[in-house]
Amino acid sequence: MIRSCFSFGFFIFFANGGAQPNPKSIPLNPDVYSSEIFEGLSSGKMRISKASHYFAQIGDHRNAISMGNEGIIEFGFDTLTEADVEYFQTFEARPAVDVIVKRAEEAQVVMINEAHHNAQHRIFTHNLLEDFYHMGFRYLALEALFDQSRLPPEIRDTSLQERKYPLNGPFTGFYVSEPRMSNMIRTALELGYELIAYDQAGKDRELYAAQKIGAVFDEDPDAKMIIHCGWYHLLETVDAKGREWLAKKLKARTGIDPFTVYQDILSERSYGVESPFYQLMCFDQTKVFVNEKGELYNGHQDFEAFDVLVYHPRTRYVHNRPHWLLRPYSQLVEIKNIAIEYPCLVKGYKSTDGTEAVPLDIIEKKFAGDPSFLVLPPGKFRIEIVNKTGQSQTQSVTVK
Repeated sequence: MIRSCFSFGFFIFFANGGAQPNPKSIPLNPDVYSSEIFEGLSSGKMRISKASHYFAQIGDHRNAISMGNEGIIEFGFDTLTEADVEYFQTFEARPAVDVIVKRAEEAQVVMINEAHHNAQHRIFTHNLLEDFYHMGFRYLALEALFDQSRLPPEIRDTSLQERKYPLNGPFTGFYVSEPRMSNMIRTALELGYELIAYDQAGKDRELYAAQKIGAVFDEDPDAKMIIHCGWYHLLETVDAKGREWLAKKLKARTGIDPFTVYQDILSERSYGVESPFYQLMCFDQTKVFVNEKGELYNGHQDFEAFDVLVYHPRTRYVHNRPHWLLRPYSQLVEIKNIAIEYPCLVKGYKSTDGTEAVPLDIIEKKFAGDPSFLVLPPGKFRIEIVNKTGQSQTQSVTVK
């Protein structure tokens, strides 16, 4: 089942005659093109945070991370001292997934954060799901999910757990329309995770989330849970402004000390200033750092805000797509013979999915000869190609 714990301040109603909602009757998100995103920004009608999400949604990582939708580099990671360098040099780089999986064997709650505009962070959590499931983790709590019980019945997405893919509509969750978030949810459901929606807007947001997540442990004291959240929600200490975030409140609520994994500080930035800690490192794979005592590197000695920093290498592009999209067995897929006008969106659906599903991948082809490829796993796919004028065409692709 999906536990519903999110509320927000506005609802959109439409007539359904009181019938049980059907996925095909729930409104879908409109298509969005890069020119429309830039127009919305220049006119002031679109916030940077929404623009960066939309660029991520259509597979444009370059623009997604160039919008300035970034957390400020805090906690002393904006200045690198000689002592910081000396301390870092006592650690060795290790494959991040291997180390995180090993350390999670002793954890009941693992919290992993993301920058909402950087889909690479979602892929990292995605890559952990199967190993974590084998270790007994059965709950995946996602800030991205909306609480269906707080929506009008006519627009509820009540069958996600059974359907096993998110709807490309506004009522499953805003960030869910980005394919990497959607694909993570798909995999979690296929493995057998129970999804937890815990977030709400407002001044009591952190306490509300801690109470909702804590209720799971009241019912299932031995539960093991992954919490995938945004930016600072995994801070275990009071921040510089005196705020207490979810991790600290959850520990107070449950007595469980979460294993906290911070991704954003050691990730590339193309808009703001990068942390000099990130510039100190140069590896071609995702890493964490371990010293001879087995301690994990979190940036500073005696630092308690989070447990470990994850380093992500700078993105390399292959056919206009980030190299980190190529998870095991995924392949670059060229879509040819486009017969409609450009620009157009190219969407890759599982052949068994309807168009109400979030595609497994989306790209925008801006012109004939645009080198952008889809990235798809093995299987049979329906390729939907649409443009602003309403023209469309369909192709079939098999990825071996």
